[in-house]
Amino acid sequence: MTNYNLVLAGDVHRELADGIKRTVMNGIATGKGVEDIARDLGRVVKDPESFRHAGSKVFSKAQYRMEVIARTEVLRAHNQGRIKFHDRVGVRKLEWMTMEDERVCPICGPLDGKVFDTGRFPSQPAHPNCRCTSVVAWPLVICGGELGAKAAAEPDACILPPQTVEAQAKAKSEEDAKLKHAFESGKVADLNTLTVKQLQTLAKQNGVSIARTKSDFIKLLDQVEPGIDHSDLTGAALKAKLKDHKIGLLRTKEELVELLAEKQAALKQAQLLAEQLKKVPETGGLQDLTVAELKEMAKTKGVSLNMTKQDVIDLLDELEPGVDHTGLKGKALIAAKKKHHIGPLKNKQQLIDALQKAAGKEMAEKAKQELSRRRRRRRSKRPKRLLIRRPPRWWCRKHLPAMPIFCLR
Repeated sequence: MTNYNLVLAGDVHRELADGIKRTVMNGIATGKGVEDIARDLGRVVKDPESFRHAGSKVFSKAQYRMEVIARTEVLRAHNQGRIKFHDRVGVRKLEWMTMEDERVCPICGPLDGKVFDTGRFPSQPAHPNCRCTSVVAWPLVICGGELGAKAAAEPDACILPPQTVEAQAKAKSEEDAKLKHAFESGKVADLNTLTVKQLQTLAKQNGVSIARTKSDFIKLLDQVEPGIDHSDLTGAALKAKLKDHKIGLLRTKEELVELLAEKQAALKQAQLLAEQLKKVPETGGLQDLTVAELKEMAKTKGVSLNMTKQDVIDLLDELEPGVDHTGLKGKALIAAKKKHHIGPLKNKQQLIDALQKAAGKEMAEKAKQELSRRRRRRRSKRPKRLLIRRPPRWWCRKHLPAMPIFCLR
């Protein structure tokens, strides 16, 4: 789930991309199947036609793109879980296995039967709709010879002895405790004691990307080439610039330390805000909160801070009553936003409206669940009717004079 591939979703706006990612991750975490996740994606995608054309590949139906996303990401989660399990129990080598039929693709065909270290196994699925998986490499023997012997040169495939697995588990637990303490302290000095690999692990655990974004690249290029506008750089031109200045794709240790410290500070601020909200009197409500407090509340409730296209159109309808704005898009929409000075983020009243709407949906969902529970409770209390099954005809012919009522149609 942490390696979710948005390439499958195509070229969509950020809010839709976040919605797709959240839906897929929630579906996998709750054990839903491909069909259920694809159905949930259908509720997130409001414009199926444009979603069908998103990206370099045009799908015949938007539903098919949703099913491809769901199927690929479910398989990715299962494969990652399998590899993690094998690593935990001490399996050192895994073998790539295809379906070995006529549908095997040129990407996966050459990998079939190849053996890799468990910790360095290639990413699966290798492409959308990939059907490959991993299996334990054989012959499987105890690493280092007899059980309890010290590890010597490892054969092609082996499994670690129990005492080694236990020692590794203990070391992993100690390292996790160290990472947790460094992050929860939020101090730069504590985070600086960690290695780059440990910081990357900590970043993945707390939703901080270890890869640089386009914005990061632009800032770095502005530093090395001051006075030049790099904001329009994309694609091959941007890659060439990065290569010229030897700017890597991953964030450095200093960048990760700074971002993790900011993340911890934001979490502490959110906790403090949650405690303050408990003390807010009901008479004041959301109007008494500051914009910063409303933003923090929106984040905790999963409410977007950005103005969506529909938000902009609704606001334009208020500013220009009687004018149809539903068809606005692209440059026309941007021009309308500039004309009325509509920013990318929601203002205070819009945040309040969005939070109230989210609260209403939450209450409606709770009421629906409560009603469902009551119905189930009532059904369980009803006395079960005794169902008498009509006996077969041969029995009726034999016993009809004695028990005619049971044989009536």
